[in-house]
Amino acid sequence: FVKNKVVVTNLAEGDVLADGRALPFADNSFSVVTSIDVLEHIPPQDRGKFINQLKRVAQKIVVLSFPLGTKEHFEAEKSLKEFLKKRNEEISYLEEHLKNGLPTIEEIKAILKNDSYQIFFGEDFRLNNFLFKLQFVLGKRRILRRIYFYLQKAINFFLNIFYYPFSLSSKPHRYTNRAYVVIEEE
Repeated sequence: FVKNKVVVTNLAEGDVLADGRALPFADNSFSVVTSIDVLEHIPPQDRGKFINQLKRVAQKIVVLSFPLGTKEHFEAEKSLKEFLKKRNEEISYLEEHLKNGLPTIEEIKAILKNDSYQIFFGEDFRLNNFLFKLQFVLGKRRILRRIYFYLQKAINFFLNIFYYPFSLSSKPHRYTNRAYVVIEEE
């Protein structure tokens, strides 16, 4: 979606294999640095170190996107884990979420207390979980999977155009799915 070169850094696959707590890039290497669905996989005591590394390599902006750590969201993730476990599906990523805890706004604000940033909240995890579970309820029958594939494309189009942009708010609600933090580097 962007015209500029994108460098993907990850532990297992990507352009650069590295731990985000010790990025192998010089200071101010990138105009914009993003972290999408990573914080919940990092132990809480290391999240500040990770965010500081992102800020170090960013010239202008760091964008964080992560599932918001509320009591309701944590309970929903436990339920989703059990749902997937009963179906013998991969659950290691959810186990990491539960072990590390989902990042809270209080935690992020404490890490960023000396920074200029904005926080936005969006979506409803109940909708995401419903759509996620639906694909497993349909089973492995080829025709149902194909129908779901096209249905999911239509649902994603609708959500991307008519729901997600309008679900953003400056305050979280009980069922907020995601937090978006935009840090402006000086």
